[in-house]
Amino acid sequence: MKFISSGFITLSCLFCSLVYSSPLWAQTNNNNIYSRFGLGALESPVNPQQLGMGGTGVASAGQHGINLLNPAALAFTPMTTFQAAGAGMTVKYKYQDASTNFNGGYLKNVFLGFRKPGGKWGFALGMQPYSFVNYSASSNITLNDSVSTTYTYEGQGSLNKATMGMARKFYFGGNEEENRQKQTLSIGLHTNYIFGTIQHASKVGFPEQTNYNYGKFSQNHFLNGFQWEAGLLYILPIKHTLDVNKKVIQHSDLHVGLSFGLAARLRAESTYLDEILTASSLIDFPVDTTYMNESIRFNYTIPQQITAGLAWSYYKQKLGDVQINVEYSMQDWSGSKINLGSDISGSNSLTRSERLSMGLAYTPDNSVNTGTMRHCTYRLGYYTGQTYWKINAKNVTESAITAGISIPVLKSLNKINLGASYYRLGQASERLLEMTGFVYQVGVTLVPRESWFLRRKYE
Repeated sequence: MKFISSGFITLSCLFCSLVYSSPLWAQTNNNNIYSRFGLGALESPVNPQQLGMGGTGVASAGQHGINLLNPAALAFTPMTTFQAAGAGMTVKYKYQDASTNFNGGYLKNVFLGFRKPGGKWGFALGMQPYSFVNYSASSNITLNDSVSTTYTYEGQGSLNKATMGMARKFYFGGNEEENRQKQTLSIGLHTNYIFGTIQHASKVGFPEQTNYNYGKFSQNHFLNGFQWEAGLLYILPIKHTLDVNKKVIQHSDLHVGLSFGLAARLRAESTYLDEILTASSLIDFPVDTTYMNESIRFNYTIPQQITAGLAWSYYKQKLGDVQINVEYSMQDWSGSKINLGSDISGSNSLTRSERLSMGLAYTPDNSVNTGTMRHCTYRLGYYTGQTYWKINAKNVTESAITAGISIPVLKSLNKINLGASYYRLGQASERLLEMTGFVYQVGVTLVPRESWFLRRKYE
């Protein structure tokens, strides 16, 4: 009999539990004032392995567990795999002469991928954050010699992404007599459901007064909709050398990857509330509601996204495996008209986001030495680019240096994955808020000892 029935039930239960436990994803993220604009701070779907390689992976096949950067990579998932990761950060904020620090963390992703051993189809199911909003800022303005006012802006919430993906690979070419390996082409598709709630509030007060009234304007937005991603992954064998025992002693491949996120329309249902409060003894009391509008509906379009990459992998006996990745991604938000928490117009707007990334991975040849260090995979990377925010007519840029390691557990296929980056977002020299610090991910890749989807034999 086949194990597919109980496996399918397990996957269905996991998917339902992830969707209905969505509050778990709205955890403590870093206090990012830029998340006031657009849909907040967008999350990249990288796992710890990919973070260590500068966020690359669109052209990688099977080296990163469940690869979510390219739907076509699911066809190279080694076998049934459970993958989960958490993220944390230590951030320093700097604006002109002022600075402060923040620490936080959240659940990054939970995924289950599976592929029949030797099969051409791969599947994945799971959940990850799409964006988050978390900020608190204030400014003081003196009206006259005795009265000053404080403007306060606050926001929180997140959008989550539930994903179901599938991919299939095809083989062609090759010649065993001439020792030529077959070329591989994989095609994949992700179906994503994006949903979540974002809240914004702004108020003006007079903190130096003992009893005063002030205004507060609140917005609550619930958004949801489907998004589709398609991907291609092509592998061209360059060199393949065997010894007299037909054991591989040298091998190299060229990988070409392309991921295309189709434009998606999110449905939004919003509530607006404008009220007057009074402050007395540090306690706020409602006085009057001047405006309230519930269940305002509108649509918001997420623009298409394109990511293209190249990877070169090389193996040599007594040296080990080396992989080098280079990729470029782009998403044009300049035509987006969204007004969540701010007036996106004039000097504050959304623009085209771009990123250039590169990464290096190295796994020693563990046939030479059985020590733990020779079974690990080591990674380095770097990326630079600009985000989709434009503040005061200036693009908000980003860059990071990354590193990571994967450690096998007890001579099994299970691994502990660590990835970290030292990054910078914004530039104080441009009179923008500058965020610098460490972002790190800790994850596990678990592979069962017994393969799923195998037909059991009976005598």
